[in-house]
Amino acid sequence: MRENYNVSENSLDMTYFRSPLKIALSFFLLGSAFTLSHAQNLRAAENPLALAKLSYNEQYNQAALKMTPSPIIKTTSKGVPALNGVYTVGVGGNFTTLSAAVASFNASPITGPVTFSLLDSTYPSETFPIVINANAGSSATNTLTIKPAAGVDATISGSAPVLLKINGADYVTVDGSNNGSGSDNLVLNNTYPTGADLPVLAWVASTATDGADYVTLKNIKFLGFDPSNTIAGVLVSGPTLGGAGTIPNNYLKVESNTFNRAQNAMFVIGLATNQDDGAVIKDNTIGSSNPLERMGFRGIAVQNAKNVMISGNMINGVSTSSTSTSSGILVGATINNITVTGNQINDVSNTNTGGYGSNGIYSNAAAGSTNVLISNNFVSNIYSYGYPSLGGVGDNGLGIAVGGAGTDIRIYNNTVSLNTNQTVAGRPAALNILSGVVAGAVDVRNNILANNQTTSGERYAIYSGAANTAFAKIDFNNYSTTGANLGYIGSARSNLAAVQAGFGSNLKSLNVTPVFTSGTDLHMTAANSALDNKGTPLLDVTVDIDGAARSATKPDMGADEFKASLAGTYTVGSTGDYASLTNPGGVFDELNLSGATGNVTFNITEDLTAETGANPLNPIVGGYTVTIKPSGAARVISGTMASNALIRTAGASGVTIDGSLSGGTDRSLSITNLSATAPQVVRFGSVGTTAISNNTLKNTIITNGINTSTAVVIHDNALGAAGGYFNNITIKNNVIKKAYMAVYAASAVAAGNGGITVNDNDLSTTGADAISLAGIYAQGVDGAVIQNNTIGNFNATGAYARRGIWLATGAVNSVVSGNTISNINSGAAAGSGAVGILVSSTNGGYKLNTNNSIDNNSITNVSSASTSIVAGIQLLGSSATVSTSGVSLTRNKITNIKNSNSGGYASVGIYLNGYSVAANGGVNVMNNFISDVANYGYNGTSYLDNGVGITFNGVSTGYKIYNNTINMATNQTIPGMTAAINVPSSITGAGAIDLRNNILVNSQTTSTRYAVYSAVPNTVFSNIDNNDYYSTGSVGYLGGSARATLADWQTATGKDVNSLNVLPEFMSPTDLHLTIANTALDNKGTALAEVTIDIDGDARSATTPDMGADEFSIATAATENVKAGVKIYPNPVVDYVNINNSSKIESVEVYNVTGQKVSSKTWNANSGTVDMRSMTPGMYIITVKSGKDVHTVKIIKK
Repeated sequence: MRENYNVSENSLDMTYFRSPLKIALSFFLLGSAFTLSHAQNLRAAENPLALAKLSYNEQYNQAALKMTPSPIIKTTSKGVPALNGVYTVGVGGNFTTLSAAVASFNASPITGPVTFSLLDSTYPSETFPIVINANAGSSATNTLTIKPAAGVDATISGSAPVLLKINGADYVTVDGSNNGSGSDNLVLNNTYPTGADLPVLAWVASTATDGADYVTLKNIKFLGFDPSNTIAGVLVSGPTLGGAGTIPNNYLKVESNTFNRAQNAMFVIGLATNQDDGAVIKDNTIGSSNPLERMGFRGIAVQNAKNVMISGNMINGVSTSSTSTSSGILVGATINNITVTGNQINDVSNTNTGGYGSNGIYSNAAAGSTNVLISNNFVSNIYSYGYPSLGGVGDNGLGIAVGGAGTDIRIYNNTVSLNTNQTVAGRPAALNILSGVVAGAVDVRNNILANNQTTSGERYAIYSGAANTAFAKIDFNNYSTTGANLGYIGSARSNLAAVQAGFGSNLKSLNVTPVFTSGTDLHMTAANSALDNKGTPLLDVTVDIDGAARSATKPDMGADEFKASLAGTYTVGSTGDYASLTNPGGVFDELNLSGATGNVTFNITEDLTAETGANPLNPIVGGYTVTIKPSGAARVISGTMASNALIRTAGASGVTIDGSLSGGTDRSLSITNLSATAPQVVRFGSVGTTAISNNTLKNTIITNGINTSTAVVIHDNALGAAGGYFNNITIKNNVIKKAYMAVYAASAVAAGNGGITVNDNDLSTTGADAISLAGIYAQGVDGAVIQNNTIGNFNATGAYARRGIWLATGAVNSVVSGNTISNINSGAAAGSGAVGILVSSTNGGYKLNTNNSIDNNSITNVSSASTSIVAGIQLLGSSATVSTSGVSLTRNKITNIKNSNSGGYASVGIYLNGYSVAANGGVNVMNNFISDVANYGYNGTSYLDNGVGITFNGVSTGYKIYNNTINMATNQTIPGMTAAINVPSSITGAGAIDLRNNILVNSQTTSTRYAVYSAVPNTVFSNIDNNDYYSTGSVGYLGGSARATLADWQTATGKDVNSLNVLPEFMSPTDLHLTIANTALDNKGTALAEVTIDIDGDARSATTPDMGADEFSIATAATENVKAGVKIYPNPVVDYVNINNSSKIESVEVYNVTGQKVSSKTWNANSGTVDMRSMTPGMYIITVKSGKDVHTVKIIKK
């Protein structure tokens, strides 16, 4: 049948032409009904596509002859075998050519899925076109697949108007991957050179009665002859090549292909009244920067279609020098429910010197069309030669163009950057809304529209030939241009205010120069802080071009949901820069995505009570610091995070959480995890073996959800790891409560790893918020400083072996000093012992000399009613190769250590159970006060049966026990065997113990009592001398028998020639400072190189130091030892000294500076006077005894 097409010149000019010299091929492909006068016949293969090759006059005078081929009749020949399964195609295969295989498919019934597996690398004997006709047996199950065999790279090359035609066939897949991975191992190459014959590579065609449905073309390389003479890589149309049919082709998929050397990569031509439905065109790579490999007209063109998805395509290199408008993507004619999203389009041009159009995306929806979404696309480097007078689609380079009379055209979250200059001045624009767009048709939001061209003349970010009534909405866009004017509507608009006035709305739009990764990679860099989070949430756009989730509250403009680098100060609160710390879109989420370009401070301006802990803080590139602190008033951070920390870092360094408002030590920030399921509050976590450093938590109040889970953790971010890698981590001046362990630090055992400082914290909250197991736990750390913490009032319920401070496996080179530990109490449950400080540092031979110092701690009221050991300080090891050696225990004050279990279990001031090894540094125990140690009592000799000041265990050597003062003055409930020092039978090494300069007192009035009990021979003592032994029972036990007197003891030890048996006078039973009454003990020690100061830090005499922990002298021992309630006056005195006390004074003594008693008086009254008239002028020392207290003061006699 022959059809004539007639059209008037006026109608052409009105629709697409600026002058009779210009015609766009687009006109002929948008489905309008038209006729051409003076029609002349064309060959049956020709149609309006050929007009792209003709001049204007030739186009005007041509007629297209449409030939309708005979319909394919679906028949099954009797006796033809059915196809089902895999058939090989190639030399030695089931079929030698694909043409033969397809002919068999066309002639045979199919009873299951059929695959033609291509064996050869080339197919030179094909007969073109290879036509796949409809098969009556085709279904979603009975499919036809053509693909290369495993490992085969196949090429089908020919020179014909059409290579492959899918002619009304359904469920046909051509898959170019030979391994199912998406690789492209099939090439279709059409070398046909005659453009007038409209050559294509693959034609998906309907017949007069049947569409080609469910056709998939994927993983194929489509190569045409050149960008001008091959019309299309894939053409979808009716029975006539390039013409619409009456039957649609539905559910087409063209995906993951590569297209080069053709006018169009894909061209879908439907019928306006019966649109093609459900096409998916995605993830294709189209064009090239090589001029010979480019596309010559368009990347993708779709007309008269519905429910179409065009996504993820990379279009780079589309150029023409014709009078037709080139496009990256064109959707036009009658289109409904079309989505163009996630595409990257670059370098689309028209270089015709007459000045013709080019665009990245062109929507030209005819009247009746609706619901077109253009979103999340990158469009860059769109340019033409330039035409200055008009702003139509056919005049200049446009990033996105919208024309036609369709409605509901949504332009959302696109990024457009025009960088390449046009040759002459024109009106290029990142976005152009053409005249003819109807009122309320267009919604333009969240776009970044940049025109960075530098050619003189006009250039715009946005241009509208339509009135502002065309915009249903226009706002939250960023407009930027290097030109004199930002936009155009009715007239040029020079700045943002003028754009707002002309276009209306745009109140939240911006004029900021964006910073892209490059001129062709339009991802935003972190330098775009002015554009960060400046979009508005849109239901149509929940992810960005990369599939990254959009912020639900503050998304970014443009196609890339980015995060700008942070620097400076930000607020956190419902009206602040961020609404949360850890929630999606909060501070940590932002820092993780965008990083920092400077130090960052986050001021918390209101309580954050809905933290989820969803995001940790990851490493911050550049070494910048992050500070989190309250602002304006005391603040609360709280939320519920199960089995994890509410606030945690995962590899981040330089993080400070500072709860002080004043910059001092006030605790004005409370952080609480409300979860009852394994919660933590704060965790500093490393990732892998990369150490974190310089993290600080200070001046806060930390509350955990339960006291069976740890509050503050320093560890690997994956808690199942052996330990973390960290240095210079500080936990300072916090209140930490309601925790299993308040602070837990576990480092991987490696030299120099694990430096932490935990100081000035209050870990002593009582009641329901008390700590259960340990105040501070440090494992594997190298260089911990645990100092000046207040720890105690532990929860006494539960079978926990409670420890105030615990230096655990592998903790070395650490200092534990100045801590106050009290009320570490446990009940009677099995295993629920209590230890003030536990050191169990060595791990299987690693760093056997641990070099740990436990110094100047106060340990009070450590108790249990269980069968487990109670100790003030305990060293723990298990063998000579798993020992805790190299430890110094100095200047500690240990008192009130009790075990009340009626079975009689150990209470120990210092328990040396570390299996010390002298060669590995041994253990030094020096300058300690130990008092009020007792248990229930047990009639046994084991060190585990009764209270003892210092005891040992294990096959050990290298103990130096110097200058300690031990006062065992508290009676046990029932008699047992007690000693100030107990050496058990396990200490068998010769010379294991050096015992000198100690004051060892057992003044109990019940039990079998010793100053020293040794179950081993005297050979255990390398040195033993200059000690003061006093016991209300025997002085000691050695060699299998009690030694009643000092002389007996000296005989037993064979040493101790300078030791004494003197009852010291202490300030009180628990304050073991010596009074000036101890003249018999003054200067009776021996100089030891290891002991240069006393428990108070006072210097020791270099020649005649004192025994015990307190270096005293008759002249100075009384300094500042007057307690509240006592008044001694006047001072200086001439005659009488008046003394008043709130309690009864038993006696008053006066000493001169040489220690000689010059006056003594028994009072038994609350007040009295001392007559000093007869005493010569000078300094005197008055001691006042009242109950267990001794008050001393220096008096000057005039």
